[in-house]
Amino acid sequence: MTIVREEIFGPVLVVSKFSTEEEAVELANDTDFGLGGAVFTANGTRAKRVIDEIRAGICWINCSQPA
Repeated sequence: MTIVREEIFGPVLVVSKFSTEEEAVELANDTDFGLGGAVFTANGTRAKRVIDEIRAGICWINCSQPA
């Protein structure tokens, strides 16, 4: 899907289903841009593990572009 592979500038939220962490990372990394990303989880260890695998310029945990 274009909206998932391209980074849309504007107030847009895309929600995608996945079955495993590995699949989530694969989906997150399936872009030519990788400017920024966010991981939302109650598990801090999981968040750190996943953001270490995401190829993005910046990656937030439980927020996106904080003020």
